Amino acid sequence: MRPSRPEARLALCRLPAPAMLPLLLARLPAALRPEVARFRRPEDQVARATARLLLRWLLADAGLEALADLRGWTRDARGRPMLAGGGADFSFSHAGGWAGVALGRGLRLGLDLEPWQPVDPADHGGWLTDAERAGIHAAADPGRALLRRWCLREAVLKADGRGFALGPDAIRAIGDGRFPDNRAWTAELLDWPHGALAVASDRPVAWLRAEPDAAAVMEACPPLG
Repeated sequence: MRPSRPEARLALCRLPAPAMLPLLLARLPAALRPEVARFRRPEDQVARATARLLLRWLLADAGLEALADLRGWTRDARGRPMLAGGGADFSFSHAGGWAGVALGRGLRLGLDLEPWQPVDPADHGGWLTDAERAGIHAAADPGRALLRRWCLREAVLKADGRGFALGPDAIRAIGDGRFPDNRAWTAELLDWPHGALAVASDRPVAWLRAEPDAAAVMEACPPLG
């Protein structure tokens, strides 16, 4: 019998209006609020606050209530967010009015989402491999094909933790399946009608998905003192 895959959770949420920012911030630990406030645009503040509140909601949903107040929030040596204790790993993504969080235990995860939008592949080809460029050119919708390829790459970069610090050659090589440090990642596109959605993990996982609305998330996450 083939062993079952470990489970990982994915939650996606439409962003609330900027006027809801005070209610979002009240539900985050005081130590996290300056991280949100340093962004000038209200939309950017709401996106980051919503993603962090969605992590609270997802931790509680996964039975990790001891971590769900986010008071264990810290960063590793590369600046990647993490929670001290509990062995939980998570990854954020937010763009185009959406926020998403991937969460798992004993796993290393990366998440990226990009709502559908007009994009010209000719303006974004510097990080593509020749094979990717040819496949995008031949696609029925090259713009959407480009977004899908980028999300797959970005999910791996987030799981790895070094992001663009890897350098252009290493980032380009991901498109050929040559991952940083020869580490094996499972990267896949998930169905999402609103855009491209990609996840990466250090082993195959079974994804449990939810799409709560922001009001439900706030109701489930009481304010923190």
